[in-house]
Amino acid sequence: MRSTHPHARSNKRRLPFATFEQLESRQLMSVQIFCHSEPIINGATTAGSGAAIFQYGFFRQGDVGSPRSITYDISNQNGTPLSISSITVPAGFKILSAPAAGTALDINGTPKDLDIQLDKTIAGKHTGNVVIKSSDGGTFTFEITGTVGTYAVGNGYDLGAIGTAHKTGNLTYSRVTDGSGTAVTNPGVSVYHFDLNAANNNVSLALTKPTLDPYGVSMKIYRDANDDGILQVNEQTAIFPEVKVDPQADSPTTHDSKNGSLAAGSYLMLCTTNSEIFDGTTSDAYDFTVTAAAQPDSKIVVQAAKKAAVANNDLTPSDADGTDFSTVPMGSIARRDFIITNSGNAPLMLNPAAFLSSNTGFAIDAGLPSSIPAGGTARLGILMLTSGAINASAQVNIPTNDPSAPQFKFAVKGQVNAIVHTGGTPPVATLLTGLRVRTIGGTFYKFTIRYTDDTGVDLASINSQDITVTGPGGFSSEVRLLSKTSSNGGKTVDAFYRLAARDGTWDRGDNGIYSFNLNDNQVSDMGANATPGGEIGQFTVRIPKTMNPAAVAMPNPFSTQPLTQEPAVWN
Repeated sequence: MRSTHPHARSNKRRLPFATFEQLESRQLMSVQIFCHSEPIINGATTAGSGAAIFQYGFFRQGDVGSPRSITYDISNQNGTPLSISSITVPAGFKILSAPAAGTALDINGTPKDLDIQLDKTIAGKHTGNVVIKSSDGGTFTFEITGTVGTYAVGNGYDLGAIGTAHKTGNLTYSRVTDGSGTAVTNPGVSVYHFDLNAANNNVSLALTKPTLDPYGVSMKIYRDANDDGILQVNEQTAIFPEVKVDPQADSPTTHDSKNGSLAAGSYLMLCTTNSEIFDGTTSDAYDFTVTAAAQPDSKIVVQAAKKAAVANNDLTPSDADGTDFSTVPMGSIARRDFIITNSGNAPLMLNPAAFLSSNTGFAIDAGLPSSIPAGGTARLGILMLTSGAINASAQVNIPTNDPSAPQFKFAVKGQVNAIVHTGGTPPVATLLTGLRVRTIGGTFYKFTIRYTDDTGVDLASINSQDITVTGPGGFSSEVRLLSKTSSNGGKTVDAFYRLAARDGTWDRGDNGIYSFNLNDNQVSDMGANATPGGEIGQFTVRIPKTMNPAAVAMPNPFSTQPLTQEPAVWN
């Protein structure tokens, strides 16, 4: 037998017996339901006789403990065998325990428990029928009611917009119950509202209680998604570390603080006690300070030289921001540097690396570092491939930690046209430098050859196999291409080469005249007209028997001006 002592501290109540009667042309069959040995009448309502046994009272969401549950006894007081077919409860309630469908009710046997509880996750006042059906088709109903409240911001508890200023509150609050918990006039909680306007915030919450106060206090922060000042059921997920003090705990605490990051928006701060028992009036005093400061952020800016800044997610290339590479002939160099600037006050992280998507003719030929400090810059080189005629396009993607541009994206485009030749004249090769070697010890000889064509030089045909250098004593050597630079719309290309000295260094044994020989059919124009082989110039090695090596200035190897001296050429 369960105790029903009036002073027992329990949120469960056992309600009267319900008499379920079904009148048929045949025998009268009866199910009885009791609560605290009091029978419940079939069809009873909360406004009828014995209404108190159907009242689940008031419970506020988030209160310590659980809402009230009431246990009913179901029995068979008739001489006819009976079993339970189904049991349903109204919305806002839930069954904690019940006899399963098909459970037999023995004649005058032990009653079966039906335990029903108010569902604290569903706010509002809930009233409806409990419906019990038996195996003979009979139905027994009785009405129950209860209310689940929500937390709302109290008068004077709206802190407004929090920026860098501190907000402090000092509150004494009370919770009054009737001992059994049936009537709650003040839930003993306080709800504060505040707004954060910045994109991201470093938030700090500190809580203090005097040592002599009897109960602990905790504070939690929730997002007010509806911005209505009410803590709804779907909003009750804490998004900030709980701050909690308890002067009477085994390990007493009178101060606690937590830090975290919150985005811009509306927030509710819920303060509750740590005690489960509130009979009469209880008061607690506490102080809290909540502070929000703008969180340092990175900020990416993308801009080509002498162009407007590129907008994030701009998928329409234009000349104004340099994302349109215009139209160029095949074989020309079409490259553009985009300067990446971090205009924020925190490091700009660029990880993973920038990449191209939907790409039909571009390449990244100068990547970015993994991070750029505040105020720093880096270069992202984008190259349009010109080996063939094409309408090129691509999307440039730069992953970042900029909260406003987690993946900075913009489109580039350009057109590469095939060259239409008006004749079959091949490129012309001209030696721009022909300096003498007059000092001992150098290891290389560097020189420049200019290729010109009326319609365009095929840049891809210029390589380290273009030139053979011959000299005294049967000397013959290929050279190494160091660089090539296109100008005049691809009609002029300057190629810079390097020749290694015979036996590793220049000395008197190397004296003599050396010839630059263009290899046959090696360099061509865009119409595949190749330049025939032949000598295009000479240089002389003339190292005296005895000499005082001196530093001699070397003229610009790209200069087209006539030489006025014969300097040594060092490596």
